[in-house]
Amino acid sequence: MNRTQTINFAIKTHNYKTYLELGCQFNTNFNNINCEAKVGVDSEQGGTHRMTTDEFFLQNTQKFDIVFIDAFHHHTQVMKDFQNSLAVLNPGGMIIFHDCNPHTERYELQDACGTAWRAMVHIRSYPELDAIVGEYDYGVGLVRVAKNTDQISVTKSMDELSYKDLESNRKKLLRLSSWNDVCSWIQIKM
Repeated sequence: MNRTQTINFAIKTHNYKTYLELGCQFNTNFNNINCEAKVGVDSEQGGTHRMTTDEFFLQNTQKFDIVFIDAFHHHTQVMKDFQNSLAVLNPGGMIIFHDCNPHTERYELQDACGTAWRAMVHIRSYPELDAIVGEYDYGVGLVRVAKNTDQISVTKSMDELSYKDLESNRKKLLRLSSWNDVCSWIQIKM
């Protein structure tokens, strides 16, 4: 299982029509998404818009049913992309992330997963956001605006979280789940 299958399953399940992808390098994922209207943003290659995600959100007027975040992997930018995505998300929509579960500390390097997992941990603490992370494909995180069904408490800022924190309680911090559990979570009517 992977991010593309997860996104397409969510699109099919909820009959989503509009898709935004942040970080489209090589269009590996973007070209395989089955959605009526697709917008892709990448500063170097791929997608439909050649600009940074910050530049895109400054000029964007569209709303989207589903957003996939896989651009710059530092937790500060991931959180900024998430907050901007929430502002353009249609009711009942979903935001999906990649690289939320780095397998080793080496994967925190920017050319791999970065520190995106830190943003997901913080999102899991919000009472009005429900989130889950598939334990496949380096961690596929999913978020929707809904009552948090498994809220965690986070006492450290994103900058203070360390890989040791993740290793000590990975399953709980990320709400790591199997493909079947992710599919069940996606199918919940919003």
